[in-house]
Amino acid sequence: MFVRVSLASGREMEAMTPLGGAVSALRAEVARELGTHPGSIQLLTSQRILEDADQVSEAEIMAVIQELPWLDPPDSVEECKRIQDDGGGEFTLVGEPPVLGGKLNALCDVALSCGRNYFEVEVLEGSGAFIGICTKPGFKQAWQLQ
Repeated sequence: MFVRVSLASGREMEAMTPLGGAVSALRAEVARELGTHPGSIQLLTSQRILEDADQVSEAEIMAVIQELPWLDPPDSVEECKRIQDDGGGEFTLVGEPPVLGGKLNALCDVALSCGRNYFEVEVLEGSGAFIGICTKPGFKQAWQLQ
């Protein structure tokens, strides 16, 4: 039996992930169909957000793409750009490391509005990360961050 997934655009797709299958498999299938990273796909029912460990049920499922683009500072010269957006809210540092242990900045280009805002950052490799919030005009290279 097919699982029907509604997209925010109004389009519907039939997924091959079986009822009782893992939501992580459904997320991966929807991501392949939409040509995006599975981490960018949020699956919801009328009652809650579905987690990867959940099982696919007969409930109506809606898929929403949530992009979390990572950027270099706008004043970076091309050969100094270090941020490679891997999709799904992940990025990799590429190129030569900064000289003398210099600092580098990456911006997750997502607007925060009034009300309750929540985000998590997990450093997968390395140490000494500083996480902060700034305005887009204040986003600069190294120590120039405002």
